[in-house]
Formats: sequence, structure tokens, C-alpha cells
Amino acid sequence: MKILVVDDEAGIRECLKEMLEMESHQVVAIGNPLIALSRMKKEHIDLLITDLRMPEISGEELVTRVRESNDDIPIIVITGELVISPALTAVKGLKVMHKPLHINELYESLKAVS
Repeated sequence: MKILVVDDEAGIRECLKEMLEMESHQVVAIGNPLIALSRMKKEHIDLLITDLRMPEISGEELVTRVRESNDDIPIIVITGELVISPALTAVKGLKVMHKPLHINELYESLKAVS
């Protein structure tokens, strides 16, 4: 799959990229959600993985904007938050994963959304 990873923390972003590439996925890792939105308009992405708390716009806002233009793309939200807004959890095709991530949990989530 071609996966877009959006996280403002470079260490997490690069770790996710490496884990996904070990499973032979093509990964684009971006730190700015606004740049990610622009990139998604220009190229096909099979899966979006995004952090929830980011500067510029939140992961929730990113998900909302993606859903306005693409109702089919699976989305995984990764967060350290214990409480997730009901509006976010109601989004079609969305899975929430909590930090700290376990590699097997990530791989199982990929299988579930693909």
C-alpha cells in the first residue's frame, strides 16, 4: 500500500515509516498536516496514518478535511489521548490506536483496514 504518515514528531514519524517499509509498503512521511492535505490532492494514497495532536491543524481537523474529499480512504489515528471525541470515533473507516504503539498491533490494524 501507499501510506501517508502525518506526525509532527520526527522520531515517531520516522519510526512508523521504517516499520511500515519493513512490511514492503511505500511510505510518505510528512510533519505538517497542511502539506499532507496538499499532497493527498496530487497523488493517490491508500491509507492515512495521523497523529491527533499537531500544530497548524489537529489530526481531527485533518481527518475531517480528508473525509470531505475522499470518503473511501482508510484512516488510522494514533494518539496518547485517553478520551477521543465522539465525532472522531464516528468517522467511517477510521481506527484509533493508542500510544505507545506495539508493532504487532500496527500490523494487525493494517490488515483490518486494507
